[in-house]
Amino acid sequence: MNRSRSYGDAGNGPRSPAERILRGVIGALIVILVLGTVYALVSGSRSRSAPAIRADAPRQGEAVYSRVGMIRASTRDDPPAIVAVTVVFPYAVS
Repeated sequence: MNRSRSYGDAGNGPRSPAERILRGVIGALIVILVLGTVYALVSGSRSRSAPAIRADAPRQGEAVYSRVGMIRASTRDDPPAIVAVTVVFPYAVS
C-alpha cells in the first residue's frame, strides 16, 4: 500500500484543505487562550470579588428554606482568601 506520508514522515508533503483548516482553528484557539490568560493576569481580574446576590428574599409564590446558614472556607492561595456562601433553597408554595 502506497501512502503519501508514512508514519515517520515529518509532514513535509502536501496537506489536504481540511487538515490546514483544522490546524488553523487549533492555532487560533491556542492564541485566544494565551491572550486571555495574559489579560487576566495583567488586569488583576482574579482579585475582584463577585457582587453578593440576595437569594433569601422570596419572590411571589415562593418560600425559602435558609436554616443551613453560612458556610465559610479558605482557599489554598498565597495569601489565602476567605469564601463565604449562604445556602438557601427556594421552593414553590402551593
